[in-house]
Amino acid sequence: MPSQIERLGLDHLNTQDRLTLIDELWETIGGEIEAAPISDKAAAEIRRRLEAHKADPSRTVPWEEVEARLLERMEQ
Repeated sequence: MPSQIERLGLDHLNTQDRLTLIDELWETIGGEIEAAPISDKAAAEIRRRLEAHKADPSRTVPWEEVEARLLERMEQ
């Protein structure tokens, strides 16, 4: 069975064109994702994390530090 990419005739696209298409597709669904409902379990986890942060904001790690750690791991 052919893939959706083959059925749509997109399998001939080069890598850059496929990445551009991904970006364009993502832009078309961005608003839909924002409005999508989340599960009760996910909502409870978000509330738990927010309460943990409010209780002890000093445990927050700035994005720059997280990014630096990840980049360091990738270089190893």
